[in-house]
Amino acid sequence: MRRILLLPALVGLLALPGASNAVRLAPGDGTLSVRDGLGMVYLSARGAVIGRVDKAKKVVVTDLSELDGSEPLLKGCDERDYDKEEKTTLCKGKKITFRVTRGKYELRVVGEGIDLSAVGKGKVELRGDGELDWDNDGSLDDGEFRLDDGRWQSLPDGPKAKKLQLGD
Repeated sequence: MRRILLLPALVGLLALPGASNAVRLAPGDGTLSVRDGLGMVYLSARGAVIGRVDKAKKVVVTDLSELDGSEPLLKGCDERDYDKEEKTTLCKGKKITFRVTRGKYELRVVGEGIDLSAVGKGKVELRGDGELDWDNDGSLDDGEFRLDDGRWQSLPDGPKAKKLQLGD
């Protein structure tokens, strides 16, 4: 059901004036998709990201290019803190949505039910925490990710994050 609701949100983002330019693939851009993630997703990139998290231990967004004319958007925060000097927003709560439509940013999402789509260039770190969530069949489930047109694969379990490159 969550995926069905995320699709109209992505379509709506593309329909916003100026936003379509922000999510259009440029030469060398890559894409990242995460669905129903449990664990941590970290991006340090130039581009755009939109997503949501059902239960967030934390969502941290740092705007690394404040002169680009866009600010990160976070909604649904039960707790919110902004560090003006670091240009960082910390958000905790349930059913949080976030969006960065252009510019350079760092985003760290730690929680359960992470769904996001990103386009651009940069670094990605992924860490699943499947020991906390069990499917009905008794298998571990920490969600899935895919880069570009690659195959869907499980978020990596364990203490080490999987480091990937977004775009070239």
